[in-house]
Amino acid sequence: MDADQARGIEWDCQKLVRQYYRHVDQREFDKACALFTEDIDWWSMGVQMHGRDEILKSLPPSLGKGTIRHVVTNMVVNVV
Repeated sequence: MDADQARGIEWDCQKLVRQYYRHVDQREFDKACALFTEDIDWWSMGVQMHGRDEILKSLPPSLGKGTIRHVVTNMVVNVV
């Protein structure tokens, strides 16, 4: 893999994370979960979830009814 390919992978990974949180902030939970593969294992706040459906069910109650705004900074992607 050359440097351009590694940068492309890094960019794609960072973009995916930004898309996920944008959808969550807009309460587009179905679109957020559609970014994952069916067999995803996701840890959030010490809770492990498996699969899109489990994540989708957990989002509305865990985020409450207020305004949500995630700020994603200092992201590091290591391409291996």
